[in-house]
Amino acid sequence: PDVHFKAKSFMPTGVALRLYQSISPTFLGPANDALTLARTGLKTQLFTDDVLDLVYESLKRRVAVFRRSEPTIDESELWEILSTGTSSERFGFSPVDLARMENGESSGAENLDETQIRAAFPACSKRPPHLASFVPWHDVVTAGRHCLGVLDGGGHFLELCVVEDVVDEEIAKTLAIEEGDVLVALHAGPADVGLIAHKHHLPDRQSDIRVMDVESEEGGSFLTASRAASNFATANRLHILGQTRDAIQSVCGQDAKFEIFSDAPHDMLDPIPRDNGTEFVHRKGVVRTIPADAFPDSHQFSQTGRPFFFPTSLGQDAFIMTRRDGDRTQFQSCSHGVGRRITRDEALATYDDASIVDSINSTQVRLYRYGHPGFSAQAPAAHKDAESVLGLLQRFELSQIVARLRPLASLKP
Repeated sequence: PDVHFKAKSFMPTGVALRLYQSISPTFLGPANDALTLARTGLKTQLFTDDVLDLVYESLKRRVAVFRRSEPTIDESELWEILSTGTSSERFGFSPVDLARMENGESSGAENLDETQIRAAFPACSKRPPHLASFVPWHDVVTAGRHCLGVLDGGGHFLELCVVEDVVDEEIAKTLAIEEGDVLVALHAGPADVGLIAHKHHLPDRQSDIRVMDVESEEGGSFLTASRAASNFATANRLHILGQTRDAIQSVCGQDAKFEIFSDAPHDMLDPIPRDNGTEFVHRKGVVRTIPADAFPDSHQFSQTGRPFFFPTSLGQDAFIMTRRDGDRTQFQSCSHGVGRRITRDEALATYDDASIVDSINSTQVRLYRYGHPGFSAQAPAAHKDAESVLGLLQRFELSQIVARLRPLASLKP
């Protein structure tokens, strides 16, 4: 129900498509763009306006938008991230935290060889034909060294929100979710690394459909590039979450029990092994609802299925969703948000930044920005009605609401 078109993509957002032994960049966006939730271990009473100001002033120094002016990691660190994702020690998270990331819940971080990755990305002298002019570089090394710890899209955000209402008491109790809990909600992906990996493998005309046998040279190259970009996206989110943890603890002066709660990509290649090969579900703006029986009995999600964050629009309530049972006929899929009512360009032509800021401030949500133009594209009125979309998700049993979240503050480009 959130399906909508974007001018930059051939594939509508909100669609899952299955190919057998084949993959296609035409039906995807940059790999492993995701919504992540983390627990702060703190209650809402602690986060006064003054505390929020201090936390977000710190975050604006720690987290960049789009890309950094100077590199923050050396080349050897980048290759480690592209090849293996990341270790639990790098950003101060435990193996349990990493097991709640999408890679951890499925097949573990993709282990790739540096030689494979170099072959899968364009040479330094070749710029992908569809790579936007605002991306200043086109080689993966430069991009990766400048893009760790960045909010990499106009619709991306870093929010603090509070559990306002528990809707499903049984599931909430199993997940240890209580009213008054303050959570971190992050929307981020692979940044320029993902753009380079994706755009390099599109056909010359973006309106053409390009489908590749996964065992062909070009198919293998695209699969490797996507997996490397996915590894980078995981590290990017962990870096931002680690900085958020440190900012909150430095301001609040408490050793908060900060931990990752869930991580749900909505742009991804989802391989499903079959007897005679592999099916690849192409998820473009589609969350994979991981059912309860996909987890071992000892896992927290074995009774509930994997929970995920469901945003509506800026300044409005969000939700924790889940689905206990899977449904192969739906590719175990759910919307990753309410979706757009009008396009980004239409929103830019209809609304102005100042009016949107005033509108958000009137909701008592504290808005923090880097001041980049084009903010009005995220106007709440440019998005679909949340009640209608949520009603359809529950009517067709795509997911169920666990709790309603009220935003306290949001960091936006």
